Amino acid sequence: MSGAQRENDAALVVGSGVAGLRAALDLADAGFQVYIVESGAAVGGTISQLDKQFPTDDCGLCKMLPACGPQAPDQFCLRRGIRHPRVELILNAQVEKVDGTAGDFQVSLRQKNPFVSPQDCIGCGLCVPVCPVDVPGDSRQTIPSRKAIFLPHPLSVPLTYTIDSETCTRCGACVEICPTRAIDLNRGDRVRQLQVGSVILASGFQEFDPALLSAYGHSRYPNVITSIELERMFSALGPTGGQLGSFVAEKPPGRIAFIQCVGSRDEDREYCSSACCMYALKEAAQLRDFYPQAKLDFFYMDLRACGKGYHRYYQRIQNDPGVHFIRCRVPSVEGEPGGPDLRIRYETEGGELISDEYQLIVLSIGQVAPAQAKQLAESLGIQLDRYGFCRGDGLSGVRTSRKGIYVCGSFSGPRDIPESVNQASAAALMAATHLDRHQAPVGSSSAEGKAENAPAKIGIFFCTCAKQLEEGFRLEEVLEYAGGLPHVILTQKLDTLCLPADLAQVKKAVREKALNRIVVAACSPTLFSNLFENTVQEAGLDPALLEQANLREQLSWIHSDKERATEKAKVLVRMAVERARWQRPRAGHADQVVPRALVVGGGAAGLSCSWAIAQRGFEVDLVEKESRTGGHLRHIHRTLEGLDGQKVLADMLHKVESSDKIRIYTETQVVRVSGGMGHFHVQLKSKGSTPLSAEHGVIVVATGAGEVQTQEYLAGQDERVIDQKELARRLAAGDPSISDMKAVVMIQCVGSRDDQRLYCSKFCCSKAIENSLKLKEVNPQVQIFVLYRDIMTYGFKEEYYLEARQKGVNFLHYDLQSKPSVSSLDDKLEVVVADQLLDKDLSISADLLVLSTGIDPEIPQLFWEQLHLPRTADGFLQEMNVKFQPVEFARPGIFLCGLAHSAKPLVESITQAHGVASRAAAVLSKERLSPVRNFSRVDEETCDGCGICISTCEYEAIQLLRVDSDSQRAHINENLCRGCGCCVVACPCGAIEQTGYWRDQTLATIRAALS
Repeated sequence: MSGAQRENDAALVVGSGVAGLRAALDLADAGFQVYIVESGAAVGGTISQLDKQFPTDDCGLCKMLPACGPQAPDQFCLRRGIRHPRVELILNAQVEKVDGTAGDFQVSLRQKNPFVSPQDCIGCGLCVPVCPVDVPGDSRQTIPSRKAIFLPHPLSVPLTYTIDSETCTRCGACVEICPTRAIDLNRGDRVRQLQVGSVILASGFQEFDPALLSAYGHSRYPNVITSIELERMFSALGPTGGQLGSFVAEKPPGRIAFIQCVGSRDEDREYCSSACCMYALKEAAQLRDFYPQAKLDFFYMDLRACGKGYHRYYQRIQNDPGVHFIRCRVPSVEGEPGGPDLRIRYETEGGELISDEYQLIVLSIGQVAPAQAKQLAESLGIQLDRYGFCRGDGLSGVRTSRKGIYVCGSFSGPRDIPESVNQASAAALMAATHLDRHQAPVGSSSAEGKAENAPAKIGIFFCTCAKQLEEGFRLEEVLEYAGGLPHVILTQKLDTLCLPADLAQVKKAVREKALNRIVVAACSPTLFSNLFENTVQEAGLDPALLEQANLREQLSWIHSDKERATEKAKVLVRMAVERARWQRPRAGHADQVVPRALVVGGGAAGLSCSWAIAQRGFEVDLVEKESRTGGHLRHIHRTLEGLDGQKVLADMLHKVESSDKIRIYTETQVVRVSGGMGHFHVQLKSKGSTPLSAEHGVIVVATGAGEVQTQEYLAGQDERVIDQKELARRLAAGDPSISDMKAVVMIQCVGSRDDQRLYCSKFCCSKAIENSLKLKEVNPQVQIFVLYRDIMTYGFKEEYYLEARQKGVNFLHYDLQSKPSVSSLDDKLEVVVADQLLDKDLSISADLLVLSTGIDPEIPQLFWEQLHLPRTADGFLQEMNVKFQPVEFARPGIFLCGLAHSAKPLVESITQAHGVASRAAAVLSKERLSPVRNFSRVDEETCDGCGICISTCEYEAIQLLRVDSDSQRAHINENLCRGCGCCVVACPCGAIEQTGYWRDQTLATIRAALS
């Protein structure tokens, strides 16, 4: 940042889908202020509409939340909202203009009139029954019927109602009944100015409108639905409560069809939407669970299960006898006269014409650019591509045409969740380079000065929720009862405890009555716990000494018997009082962070990650076991997208080798690691030297992978059989023999997607197409035959696949059960493949046979033995969550990127490396790491050193320390502990307790519930 520019610690993130949330959390966790601008009325984007994620079949979105610091366990479901002290969410807003330059942007926002003030709405819902407007849902029951005033999401936080301006009649009934005067139908739009240093665009995509392809009948037939409509039906939070809609005939469907590539890979959209194949497979599995007797046909062109673990998931579905995969593009869907059934007529690969009936058809719709993309591009002065997506440049694809503005996720092109998450972190890394690096990061802050260890002096504050709670039970009776509980010296009734005036009353009472424990009896803690904690902290109390009793969602809203509800209210308050009485102040040792990273592996990922971390101002030790760095990148001459691999390598090496913050250790291995996040103790062993000890705050595993060595197809026996890497080398060197070749055959999936390696190496198809195009450029007359199982040109790579076909490259499909055969003749190679269209063998006389071999995992023994890092069934290192934590392990502070994670192309390895650098920098930017709120502690006098607790800890937070020659005791590293409590349950001596869930506190609470 130049001296003329003003330092700024704030960034703007446009969009709150999975990419926007990831980018915002990365920046906020590193200590920067973040504004999230969302055009809708709730956070989440498309991800909030999805029910489950493969391959875990759970949601998992919350996995993206911070893993360290006192705020980590205090987060709630990200579908409900985002809660971080450095993140401000601005809903119903759009960016109108961005002036200035990188590091000093002036952003103009227009926040549409929400009619309902988020600051004043308490989510009571009194406005809904008085609204006279009924807005009908859709015929497929995926959009529920509602009023003109409604909740945009049933679990949104804050729980703020919104008004549909198009259907609202302005009758004013909701205004009159609102107890907090939160509704103003005459409120105008709000224009707001923000000062930020960088901008990240994460506006996502919108689903393709199937009405544009009338042949599929989505507008005509109610039992033709889209994949996203099916997701809404699966969801327990959807309009149907997890049940398929009544549009399906009264009896369960006997036959179901999935039609792939609807709105993708056609003349108007010459790209693959990347995610459709896998989410369709997931939905197919769910439908089979719903209807075990149903037969399911899956119509596809290429099944692109090329991500980590995807092929295994595909194989599981493929082995289901009730699922039939048909390689065919369906031309149309027809309705059966006089009935609800549907008919599909199609032609098989063998040319057979078939007509089948179905009771349900699911259209796997693709991703298209969002409708607001053009307006946003004009407002920000950035370029879009021909499809309307933001043009992303740079090695990680996150740079836009305007410096300081970055893009991530599906706004720059169709992609799936893991790639969006990695790219979001990479964008956060780049955005942070324009921000004030000296800004103090978020840390723990505990109030001091109160005698929290003195006898409890408890104050109970009851909120009536604008008189609403009083309708469900006798509040005055509960108030009087609470005043007589032990150690309670104050009970106070307030109408709107979530609003500033009543919060001021709480602070005043704490000071005047010298309260040292607080109980709030109000609504759900998920709504306002941060607000209440901040209030008691401002009053001088440790927020840990606040307890909440939910008298709205758990009582008033669900009980009709006032007598029983009143008694239950007394129990809930009594339990909260006992928890508060026995609660102890927040404690824990904040370990100092070593501001240095260890990066293991000097390939493209390791080099990129090292440089990126150094750019954030931190020292890096880069360890490479070979005599020189570069890894596989030394053999990459060009990528499909046109990147010069050797230039990329030269640039990387120059940056890394000239950096004064990076120390490179070649012919060196890591031989020992101890400690944890923030302070690892590492021992390095270089060739011919004594071991070197070092300390690091984080460790990055970028150890790469090997190449598949095959003996198939005469490999190693005939010099005319080579791999794609060798062909690329010859093309780069200008080998004259290439110009004389008449026929070249390429065989895909050699050593991949077979019984030995159940994964796709992901880059082989792209490499084959890249080399084919180069061959055609050098020798236009050469005949090229690519023998494939599925062409994996996802995203915009599809355009190059189309170009190759247009230039005469022949693509012939083969099955694993009928692999090609190769014979060596005197002057030629004979390749025989089963032509499924002609239903006979096709013999090709070739001058050259090129094998597309894949990646073989090579994980150093240290990482999966000494560090206990898990591996997948395929031998790659296993991250915490394939979708939402793709670069982290259960052991905090250790990150993963590149080919050690999974097989992937160069650009994706670099993107992931930049994403890891962002996550690592968030840890290194903290001076100290505070433990999570509810970490576990060992009473060393009670512990007998049995070690049972060690085997239960997933996070490697417990070790046995020797006390003397005869005894040892368990010790818990508070900063590694995640607060799961497994060790507490496992300890046979009762020597371990969890802070916030003390044994005496828990027993007292149980006694209060039962008394």
